[in-house]
Amino acid sequence: MRIQSRFFILLSIGIGLIFLPFMTGCGKSSPASITIYTSVDRDYSEPIIKAFQEQHPDMSVQAIYDSELTKTTGLYQRLLQEKENPQADVFWNNEIVRTIQLKNADVLAPYQSSSAADIPDSFKDPEGFWTGFSARARVMIMNANEVPETETPASIPNLAQPKYVGKIGMAKPEFGTTVTHMAALYTTMGKDLLTFHLKRALSNRMKVLPGNATVRDAAVRGDIAFGLTDTDDVFAALDEGKPVRMAFLDQNKDGTLLIPNTVALIKNSPNPAGGKQLIDYLLSPEVEAKLAQSRARQIPVRSSIPLPEGAPSIDSIKAMNVDYAKVAENVEPCLELMRTIFP
Repeated sequence: MRIQSRFFILLSIGIGLIFLPFMTGCGKSSPASITIYTSVDRDYSEPIIKAFQEQHPDMSVQAIYDSELTKTTGLYQRLLQEKENPQADVFWNNEIVRTIQLKNADVLAPYQSSSAADIPDSFKDPEGFWTGFSARARVMIMNANEVPETETPASIPNLAQPKYVGKIGMAKPEFGTTVTHMAALYTTMGKDLLTFHLKRALSNRMKVLPGNATVRDAAVRGDIAFGLTDTDDVFAALDEGKPVRMAFLDQNKDGTLLIPNTVALIKNSPNPAGGKQLIDYLLSPEVEAKLAQSRARQIPVRSSIPLPEGAPSIDSIKAMNVDYAKVAENVEPCLELMRTIFP
């Protein structure tokens, strides 16, 4: 009897183990988790991430946002620190040079999304490690009451205009697009000429402000007549009816710098398959259209995307002909130079 009892007990356990996967599968399975790090303002990125999740209810997306003070740099450092034990699947960056630096540091994995087939090659890494989309441009914001319509001081040398002594501004080149812009100028015009123009601007009592939004706000108040910032900052002021206008830099010469969003897959990430699906969505025309229609009026890199009234098309802007990879190489030497010019 004891032998029979033990036999039936073991048989019951064996049957239970066989059917356990089927029994647990009857309940609702836990969603696959995707982790995205993004430096894009939450107001713009969160609705897009939520839209992806609504289209993929079987997936759970965790988004980690960068702080306003360390835009891009914070997540960049975090990804470097996590290189041996990656926690993120996707990096959605609001600029480009830090993404390229992550590629050079062997943090990224190549992925060429089918969604990017119609994105121009100039916004793609030749080896497929990152793809650019939805750009901002560097512009000069002008207070309409301070700068007459007949004047358009939209170039770096104009930061030294004696007529506007003490009424010109730019963000201190420590983070974000200002560093990218200075590194692009370092690459195209060279260290000596860039140093010359910036020192002339400082001798003209140019105001060095904490960030691009601060430059915008100073122009809105009339504290400065004009200054360097990004298109999204100016559009925010225009939407509020502020007395400002903008001009793209150097449209009669070398053109202005376009700074695209970039998206990349993290090497050895926890969920590369899910990460690729999210990248496919971010690179879709649907997302470029949403960012173009947003308050930031980000500029689609595809000319086929419908634009809101007053938003520029990429074909209407003369862009600086710049090698983004070379700009990324020059960020650190440029930062060293900036620390000597802007102590």
